[in-house]
Amino acid sequence: MGYEWLHNESGLALVAALTAVVWAFFRGSAFLERIRTQKLERALEALEAAVEATYRDYVRLLKSTRESGQLTPGEEQEARRRAKEKGAALAQAAGINLAHTLGAEYLDLWINRLVRKLKTGS
Repeated sequence: MGYEWLHNESGLALVAALTAVVWAFFRGSAFLERIRTQKLERALEALEAAVEATYRDYVRLLKSTRESGQLTPGEEQEARRRAKEKGAALAQAAGINLAHTLGAEYLDLWINRLVRKLKTGS
């Protein structure tokens, strides 16, 4: 058959070593880094779309009903919750786990940055 070498220790050790070398190459390669960067960019795009949709569908309506144009702390918290939920759904549709990719503990920070970007237009 030609594959007898796979059935002895030396052959299996060779296959394991080659697999380790290939894995180490891909793990540290620019190819893998490019994939990570693209995944991060898509996650941020999903969260940005969610923040914009939350502003359009929830925040703008509330602000327009108030003379001060301000949200209460509870309404701000609800807006963040909606943005996270919508962002997670959009990212999931693209095959991305938003909380894992951006870091669950950093989602509020990302949302704050995107809100600031939305307010300033930059």
